[in-house]
Amino acid sequence: MAYVSGDDRLPQITEQIEKQGQLPPHLDAENPDVKLDVNARDLLKPNHKVVSANAYLGARGIVKALEAGADIIITGRVADASPVIGAAWWWHGWEATNYDELGGALIAGHL
Repeated sequence: MAYVSGDDRLPQITEQIEKQGQLPPHLDAENPDVKLDVNARDLLKPNHKVVSANAYLGARGIVKALEAGADIIITGRVADASPVIGAAWWWHGWEATNYDELGGALIAGHL
């Protein structure tokens, strides 16, 4: 049995808000066409609190768990297709650069 962690980003977000007094940069922060919603800054107010902050993980942790011999894998938040991609990646012994194969697994995972 294996557990894939790393999706919980609440400690990092809370620290940045409480200690640095700022919101984390948006992933598209360098794109001038992306604007942060005005209400997002409400999270900086003392009576507001972030209660959840998660990132979607990919298939790599699932592959590592299968390589380690896990029969059951429990994950935090992963992208929808990640379990299928991870299983196919491990089963077929693909490399991270087998883009066509991984792309096919992505489609299969969404079906």
